[in-house]
Amino acid sequence: MGNWWAVLIVLVTCGSQAGAAQLLDEARIINQRLYVVHVGS
Repeated sequence: MGNWWAVLIVLVTCGSQAGAAQLLDEARIINQRLYVVHVGS
């Protein structure tokens, strides 16, 4: 999953704890949606 490399790069570049926390929350929500879609199909 190359997406995680992009996420890590953004986190390192941003360097903001608030931004990192928000980004992780969004990534977690996206992963949950992808998991549900994957299991449902």
